[in-house]
Amino acid sequence: MKSLLLIFLLPLARAQVTDAALPGLVAGTLTGTGSAKVEPLPGVWVILNRLPQAGERGFTVVERRTRTAKDGTYSFAGLPLGRYEVCPQIPDSLYLSPCNWPELLPASQTTGLGPVTLLTAASPVQALNLTMVQGAILNIRIEDTGRQIENLQRTREERAAYVGVVLANGRHSPASPLGSRNGIHIYSIVVPPGLSLRPVFEGPSVNLEDVASRQPLAQGRGQSIALDARGGPREVVLRVTGAKL
Repeated sequence: MKSLLLIFLLPLARAQVTDAALPGLVAGTLTGTGSAKVEPLPGVWVILNRLPQAGERGFTVVERRTRTAKDGTYSFAGLPLGRYEVCPQIPDSLYLSPCNWPELLPASQTTGLGPVTLLTAASPVQALNLTMVQGAILNIRIEDTGRQIENLQRTREERAAYVGVVLANGRHSPASPLGSRNGIHIYSIVVPPGLSLRPVFEGPSVNLEDVASRQPLAQGRGQSIALDARGGPREVVLRVTGAKL
């Protein structure tokens, strides 16, 4: 029995020694802003992923997650050298993850990625402090009292509609459905304040108009808007005016 126990414990002990021998460390503090002051964010999941580098051979996948401490600090130790993306996540919150919204990062940051740091032999320890910004709520209301969308999905077997926003750089971000009743469909998304964007509807072959401006949606895109986080939730109402021929 003792020998059997040793068989199981030896690989674990070797793995622990191997991890301890790895030089890499990424650590920092997670704070939140958007209210009167900046505060540390405790108990938030922080996810770390190793990213491939050009010409790298024998790539080692590293995926880890940890929660921030009471003072908002986090750390990942025992990492192989390389490039890492670090993503804080607070689901169902007004706080925006920079990994979901790379537009929040400085222009020098890698395009399309979240906060990135590089561990090298010369600099195996890196401090990466992260700040989560509070966003603004945008509700997108689709009025389809004639049930045109449902009819087209049923008769033409068209795919479900994509509802969200499109940014000035062309990137799309989807909204989440809140509910549907009597041909009224409500979607919601939290977006960075002050960011120029357009509500977008893609899918069934219907014509829509922006109720506020009474303008048709060209290519399924509404009027350009920017939200203020202090102004409360904003609603854009799009009305189905008929099916496309």
